[in-house]
Amino acid sequence: MEQYIDIAARFWNDFASWNPTALTMYSIVGFGVLSSWILTKFVAAPPLFSGPISFMILTFSAMISNFSARSFIMMGTSELQKALLFTVVGHAVGGLLLLAIFKVGEKGAHK
Repeated sequence: MEQYIDIAARFWNDFASWNPTALTMYSIVGFGVLSSWILTKFVAAPPLFSGPISFMILTFSAMISNFSARSFIMMGTSELQKALLFTVVGHAVGGLLLLAIFKVGEKGAHK
């Protein structure tokens, strides 16, 4: 058990000191804004409540995903493509979490 706590503490310390490149950070924030705006259309919670919470959770999950994949070597992809790929992976996990927390509304189904 002590090994897992040490691994988690080392991961968190490394994540806290990690500084992503500007291109990676812009793609994470840009897609976070877009995804949280789209997500507010599908949940039953008020948009002024669900929007900022969605943005924070999606951005955090994308940053964790990009941090975890910082040492992956992918042949034929640029830094932007790699950042976008792992941003989408992080958003998939964060989006499922958000849809489990917020109830999915039916406001778009009746149109």
